[in-house]
Amino acid sequence: MLTSLLTTTITLLSLAGATPVPQTAQQLSRAKAYQLQIQLLDPTKDLDPSVAGSFIGTVHVGAGQNVAVAGSHNASGTPFYTNGTVADGYVDVLNDLGTQYPWGFKVQDRDSSDATYPGEHDVEIDVGGGTNGVSLVTNAEDVRLGGLSAGYYAVCDRFIGYVRGNLTVVKYVYEGETLPEGCVGIKFVPLCAELNTLPEGSEWTHDFVQEVDCVVPS
Repeated sequence: MLTSLLTTTITLLSLAGATPVPQTAQQLSRAKAYQLQIQLLDPTKDLDPSVAGSFIGTVHVGAGQNVAVAGSHNASGTPFYTNGTVADGYVDVLNDLGTQYPWGFKVQDRDSSDATYPGEHDVEIDVGGGTNGVSLVTNAEDVRLGGLSAGYYAVCDRFIGYVRGNLTVVKYVYEGETLPEGCVGIKFVPLCAELNTLPEGSEWTHDFVQEVDCVVPS
């Protein structure tokens, strides 16, 4: 009898251990602004120091030009927003960066690449409009920042001549391409935020900002 009870207990424990741990679904809402948080596509692969859970940031690399990087682990600064409408024929992702004009999220197309690292597609946040067609994509209960076409974002440890040092820069890897060395695949998850107020004398407007799906910050 004792042997039977022990066997049953061990069997139940084995079954319990084999049961997959359910993943917490994103709690979605809608807002006119969002902070872009980095989540690893493969939790076992990261850079050192870790970029998991950090937010996109910018580093100045020229007049009106910023390279997109893995930034602070705290959501701070002005948020991003999706601007324009499909009906108008132009949709992009912008950030005011606390200035009087917008800064656009730009992704190199498949046929363009970094001059120093051929085959790698850069992501920049430059003054003016962003790349047409880059916007948030919602599938089932998952929402993330999309690209120009199928693929995924990555963060790479790269030497940037302008700053004379290495940065954890954002790249885009198109479908069929191989993730370069020194990089980790990521996705940008939009955390709902409050749209900032434009500074006085701004040369821009928020009249065409879309309300979009976003993730409620935990």
